[in-house]
Amino acid sequence: RLADRVSAVFVPIVLLISSATIAGWLASSAGIPVSFTAGVAALILACPVSYGPAHPTALLVSGDHVYVANAGNKSIKEVLTDGLVASLGSSPSAPQGLALGSNGNVYVAVPANSSVLEIPLTGNAFTFVPASGGSTNPSALAHDGSGNLYIADASNNRVRVVGH
Repeated sequence: RLADRVSAVFVPIVLLISSATIAGWLASSAGIPVSFTAGVAALILACPVSYGPAHPTALLVSGDHVYVANAGNKSIKEVLTDGLVASLGSSPSAPQGLALGSNGNVYVAVPANSSVLEIPLTGNAFTFVPASGGSTNPSALAHDGSGNLYIADASNNRVRVVGH
């Protein structure tokens, strides 16, 4: 089959490119997190077959954990250190922003639903309801060490701070 013959050549080449990207960044003294992020980004962008319907909209790196929001199949993936991709959770519509809470939970901005999802360590996604007023279009997220979630609200031209 043609697809098998093409992937037999294409996938190893992409893996070599990803490995070379990591090696190049490591050689430039960029550090392990930056190098790993660059290598995973090369893999995801060059080889959507290994990732599923690819349309990455956000990338989050924390230590040796890499999370990717994928609008193509409305999912949040974790790229494991051995290169395998695990599904962390799904979103009702295209996810856009990611943040990692101090408790290890992943927060996901979902603009189409005007919501922020919180995916706990158990992997069961549930909606996190911001403080009164809500966010009409949450597009980017950040979490500080004190437990505060920062929500960039593109529709209201503001950044909301929600204590957690």
